[in-house]
Amino acid sequence: MKMLKKMAALLLAGVMAMALLTACGDDSAPSFGKQVEDAAIKAVNTALGENSTLTNDSTLRAQAAQMLEKVNADGKIVAKEGITGTRKPTDKKNVYEITLGIAVKNIGEVKKADDLVDAMEVTAADLAKLQDPKANGIDDVLKGYNGEIKAIGVATKTLSNGKTYMAMVVTYTVEYGTVPTQPAQ
Repeated sequence: MKMLKKMAALLLAGVMAMALLTACGDDSAPSFGKQVEDAAIKAVNTALGENSTLTNDSTLRAQAAQMLEKVNADGKIVAKEGITGTRKPTDKKNVYEITLGIAVKNIGEVKKADDLVDAMEVTAADLAKLQDPKANGIDDVLKGYNGEIKAIGVATKTLSNGKTYMAMVVTYTVEYGTVPTQPAQ
């Protein structure tokens, strides 16, 4: 009888533990960060045209998330950690694959690699703008672009200050022409 009570108690404890670990369902709305990530991917796809089917690439998203780990409690990041890039040649002449990561608010404000600059904060107003193809400006950015976007990763992170920050990493190919020559003087 004692053994049966112990087994019942053990079984009950196991059931209670499983109940604690079981998710309560998935009818809740996506988090603000997830909404931002989805909106950014959709905005790029919209700007690229109806045939674009980019998704939030898990490898590039992980790189973007690593960048966000460098954002301090005040929403600042060292410029060289908030702007990253690599370039490697492809099998085509003068064509390179570029991977560019951005987690800073305004690249134009960066003067030195060690500068502490604002990270890319996103608000509800920014999300609304991102969701509006006429207002987000992504189409304008991509108009003069002569390469092909291969993959994109977007990550967000909400800090203890309640603010949400975003980083984006894009891999694209671009063709470089011949080196221009100086005009004769």
